[in-house]
Amino acid sequence: MLKPIIRIVLGLFVIQIVSYVFLSDMMLERKACDKYLEFTERRFANSYNKNVSETILVSSCGDEFFRDISNLESIARASNPDFPASTINNWDYYQEPEFTQHVEFRAYPQGDILGTINANTDTLETSNCILFELCSTMSVPCFFRQVEYLYYYSSHPIDFHTMMYTDRGVGSKSNYVWILFTWIEINGEIVNVFG
Repeated sequence: MLKPIIRIVLGLFVIQIVSYVFLSDMMLERKACDKYLEFTERRFANSYNKNVSETILVSSCGDEFFRDISNLESIARASNPDFPASTINNWDYYQEPEFTQHVEFRAYPQGDILGTINANTDTLETSNCILFELCSTMSVPCFFRQVEYLYYYSSHPIDFHTMMYTDRGVGSKSNYVWILFTWIEINGEIVNVFG
């Protein structure tokens, strides 16, 4: 009676370890893309947001997230409710596209947040600058990972005071538990990082 139970428990433990080794990074990157979409939905719900061309600057501590930036690029293209993915960066008939989007990987941490936003925006509000930072802050291999996300955006040169009161800097500290082939998010409330 006890032997089958021990075999089942050992089998589940082996599956847990093997699935973690081969799938955990890919699945955690998918969770990071899902969190990016949550932040983006919140941005589009903000009345201060302008839906203009975007420069998205992504950074991750180490190389655990977005070794291939194309996954985030496709998620970002699909996230805009006003411009279908097929019309973004579309240079048909030698005319400038109505909406452009550029995704770039930067060193972590990005450091001068205001300087970066101010360098990629102008007073005419022709471009949105989005900073997306993420870092795995705590980990218990095969079972648990904590990821800290930061998301800042603006369509014009800005200061911290304006960002704080217009909800343009948000973050989340998400806890994930690895359970047989997937990460389960325990908590990951999105909050204003300034208050």
